[in-house]
Amino acid sequence: ANLAITTSIVQAVESDADAEPEGRDETTAPLRSRRPWLAFVLFVLLVVPAVVMVVALAFGAVLAVAEGWHAHTGFLYVVGNLAGLANPLVSIEPSTVRGQLLDILFSLFSLSLSGAALGVIGSLSLPASLAG
Repeated sequence: ANLAITTSIVQAVESDADAEPEGRDETTAPLRSRRPWLAFVLFVLLVVPAVVMVVALAFGAVLAVAEGWHAHTGFLYVVGNLAGLANPLVSIEPSTVRGQLLDILFSLFSLSLSGAALGVIGSLSLPASLAG
């Protein structure tokens, strides 16, 4: 649901950039070319980190309950997992079968979320204009 909302926001910004406002001439063309950058920067610097934090809060809370951890510890564990950090943020890992299964499920979901984010970023006008 969050990805669909962010995709529609990015598409709205890009479609607004594609529309030619009345009363503009060639001298304002450089202003139009900045809109793809805005959509790209907003998505990469604001939307993706916000979605990652929301997912980490939700998954961290579930994992914390399953393992008997504090919610903060679960959050840090999941953030480290989502970010793919070589050095984990916490020194614990799931020890129960239920926690390990949840960890695997959350990791698979995170992988698909990352792929979807990369797909959306790749479909933006800026990467397409840089490639072409």
